Amino acid sequence: MKYEFSVPMPANKEGIAKLADINNKVRKSSITSLYYALPGSCVDNTGFEQLRTVENTITKFNDYIELIEFTKKSGFDFIYLLNSPKPFLYESRYFKIQLEQLDKL
Repeated sequence: MKYEFSVPMPANKEGIAKLADINNKVRKSSITSLYYALPGSCVDNTGFEQLRTVENTITKFNDYIELIEFTKKSGFDFIYLLNSPKPFLYESRYFKIQLEQLDKL
């Protein structure tokens, strides 16, 4: 039996490459996917992301695309991590804005 793990995606290629290297060395388990979300400091943040993350090198979604592509080329699936914001109700005045922001991604 081989165990599979999903771990947070590092915000740089070096960190992603280290995870790929771990997969090459460990045989009984593997990291199959990396997950991440735009940090709260990002201008393209939708409000569905985990806001405890701060990453100053990623300031907009386009900065992120290169890391996602590198993640996939390194053999990992990529998962965009979403959380449900507290006022996520269809009656909320923010609902339409939240959906428009999410649609950008």
